[in-house]
Amino acid sequence: MNAYNKAIIYDDSCPLCVWYTNQFVRFGLLQEGNRISFAELEGKALATQLDMHKSKHEIPLVDLSGGNTIYGLDSLLDILAQKLPVLPRLINISPVRAFFTALYKLISYNRRVIVAAPKSCHTFDCTPDFNAHYRRIYIAITTLVAILLWGMYSQFFLKSIFLFFSIAGLVLLPFSFFLTIENQETRLAYFGQVATTCLIGGLLLLPTPLLSLWIEVPLGLCLINGGLSSAMMWKEWRRRKKVIDC
Repeated sequence: MNAYNKAIIYDDSCPLCVWYTNQFVRFGLLQEGNRISFAELEGKALATQLDMHKSKHEIPLVDLSGGNTIYGLDSLLDILAQKLPVLPRLINISPVRAFFTALYKLISYNRRVIVAAPKSCHTFDCTPDFNAHYRRIYIAITTLVAILLWGMYSQFFLKSIFLFFSIAGLVLLPFSFFLTIENQETRLAYFGQVATTCLIGGLLLLPTPLLSLWIEVPLGLCLINGGLSSAMMWKEWRRRKKVIDC
């Protein structure tokens, strides 16, 4: 069955979902009319082909001829197979499939933390259910990467293992302020947003170690890079905190 006779239904209140489904259209994997937001779906007969609860966690690909709707990783593979027909066979090898299924769930359950998108104001709220397991995994991975990035940056102005652990402590310090929050979902929401903010700050520090591959980076340039990263982290955290509190 031609994938152009299928429509992907995406969460239009999630910038990440908007972006990657737009790439499907841009690269000719879908026509614009075969990319439908949940807001456009309201009141249409097409909605009867969906498991609405499942659609919050796994993006659906609806068969416009009335066939079965497929979800999540299967829907993405179905679309990508148009240009990469060998891809489904490779992904469906058991251990590979298990890895990408877990990765898909990790991103899906945490997509509102990754991009800090507010809840949808439409009739159907696409916000994924809270999943403590995948939230903790996301926080652990994101925090570890942030610490490593900050550690890479720190070596350019003070080559000290003590400084590395100081940076790690600085990254982890905001977490301590939310340990007293009793509600687990709220507590992990804050932790997730802090971890993502720290990761963004770490990524913004990459120019210093990358530039060092070609030149000896002056201390002043290191400090400017660190100052800009810190300013952007503060701005991003204020934005993300509003999303949690709203």
